[in-house]
Amino acid sequence: MKYTIVAAVIVVVLVLLSRLLGRKPPSPPKAESQRNTGTKPALRQFRDLRPEDFEKHPIWVHCHVIDYNEPWYGETNEETFRPWLKGGPVDPRETMFLVAASLRLADGTELPGFITPQNPAENKGEPDLGIIQPQVFLPSGKRVAFWFGIMTPRDDHIAGVYAALGKTAAEVFPVSFAAKEGLATGITSGSIPGFCSRRLGKGVVVTK
Repeated sequence: MKYTIVAAVIVVVLVLLSRLLGRKPPSPPKAESQRNTGTKPALRQFRDLRPEDFEKHPIWVHCHVIDYNEPWYGETNEETFRPWLKGGPVDPRETMFLVAASLRLADGTELPGFITPQNPAENKGEPDLGIIQPQVFLPSGKRVAFWFGIMTPRDDHIAGVYAALGKTAAEVFPVSFAAKEGLATGITSGSIPGFCSRRLGKGVVVTK
């Protein structure tokens, strides 16, 4: 209430001064609720992202924190992303982004995919696959991850990936990856030695 009275007095004083000086009076400040006037963007769950999503929008942003004040925020959760329309390069220190990337298999085959840019202050400036989590799109459109967290990748899953690619482990690994140029700062490239997981007391375990 006090803020409203003070604001009204300020506007009146400015109007009087403007009249005395022959200038157009200033418009009153917009209400906080008027800031969110944009339409709802395309929302995607992480598991639902497809190659065409990155062809249309090479950068996607995590909605969970950055969009807290948007009127459609209630339709999101911790796994929701939307297109980033402000251009790049984006900074991983701001929030979580997913950016289009190219992945090269050991035999030279290039496939599309995406990565999460890593803040260079993390992991002593060394690439951490647990943060970057490279994802590749197979020719069929199926998506394959190389980081399994604390889970051990199943043998049938690994065999299925090799079968889908028509390649052996030696033809696939190591896989090099790099974000498309100009999309992000931070750590955006590196190498994948195999299907990786992290086990207590053993660090990163590589399975092929």
